[in-house]
Amino acid sequence: MVDKEKDLQATSAEEVEDNKDTEAINRVLVGKNDVFKKHYKLDELGLEFDIEIKHPNALEQAKIHAKTALYFDGLGRFMTDSIILAYTTLATLRVCGKKVPEFLQNDEDIYNMNLLVMIGEDYRDWLDTFRY
Repeated sequence: MVDKEKDLQATSAEEVEDNKDTEAINRVLVGKNDVFKKHYKLDELGLEFDIEIKHPNALEQAKIHAKTALYFDGLGRFMTDSIILAYTTLATLRVCGKKVPEFLQNDEDIYNMNLLVMIGEDYRDWLDTFRY
């Protein structure tokens, strides 16, 4: 009987730890898991860089949407999904970028939109790992 109680207590403790781990994955924990970090090595483009983007809070999300709308000068609904993603990524880098490579620092110097789409897809996939 005592062994069964110990097993139940051990199982309950494991479940609590599993729930905490799941909660940490499902929630944004400021200072813990709130920064997307990725190393890119693109041999075909001769580029290798690191990027870090923090998860936007509500105010930052509004700023990102506003910047994206400004890029399109009111014509956003006529843009393709990949173009919208590229410019949303660019706006996100401006608002929440913690580590942005030099070649993405100045909007006027960016010509390869596919690179922004690739970063945006990776960042979006990371954002989708959070439930709230």
